[in-house]
Amino acid sequence: MRQVDQENFIEELKKGNNQVLASLFEAHERYCTRTLLKKTRCSIQDAEDLFVDSILNLRERILAGKLTKLSNIRSYLFSTCYYNWLKMQKRERVKISKEEEIKSWFYNAYESFGLGEEVLYQEEMMEKVQKCWKKLKKKCQQLIHYFYVKEMSMKEIAVRLNYANSNVAKTSKQRCFKHLLELIAGSEPDKK
Repeated sequence: MRQVDQENFIEELKKGNNQVLASLFEAHERYCTRTLLKKTRCSIQDAEDLFVDSILNLRERILAGKLTKLSNIRSYLFSTCYYNWLKMQKRERVKISKEEEIKSWFYNAYESFGLGEEVLYQEEMMEKVQKCWKKLKKKCQQLIHYFYVKEMSMKEIAVRLNYANSNVAKTSKQRCFKHLLELIAGSEPDKK
């Protein structure tokens, strides 16, 4: 967005010129969504939704007279996105643990988000997970696969893998997953 546009966009919005919003969207959407993805590891859909919400929030504040001057639109939009993401996390009480991160790698192993560094990081992590996966005993592989990929209940897994009961299967799953995490944490990064 040109500097002149940045100085006059508040007045244009007040006059009802909604093209200013389209210009803001085009000028800052890529930066804000990519930066949000990189900093928070939220989904692409969440990043896009948060950005649209920040544009609408900006519009509402300007039209309500709560925002009369803005020195850096991009910073305002990104900080609004980030703040709303934090509120969303708090509201949902989402805590991303190593286990949750590994689970997401399993589910997203072959998806590409088109984000350069993010894709490289995810590919490196998948290579690491796959190498460590091969080091697990077959029964551990099956247990983790049945639970996380097939989404079988612990009772079904106990029957299929001949455990005494679902509690024994659950304890074994936790041990297997912990072992996998330890292998991943202890593995050396590949040198190319």
